[in-house]
Amino acid sequence: VEPAPDVSRLAVTLVASGPVQATLARERIALVAAILREQVAASVHRRRAPELVFRVTAATEVDR
Repeated sequence: VEPAPDVSRLAVTLVASGPVQATLARERIALVAAILREQVAASVHRRRAPELVFRVTAATEVDR
């Protein structure tokens, strides 16, 4: 997790074991993104919860 470009938006990078798994991960994250942000909001002590931006790559893409 990294600020992107600042702490109002956080980039969450996930590495899947392959291209098919990366596609599935993207689809599932899209379904639960709002819930994940709500959980972050409940855990951090700030006025506004940061926006979460998800990057999913396949392990083969990271190895290059």
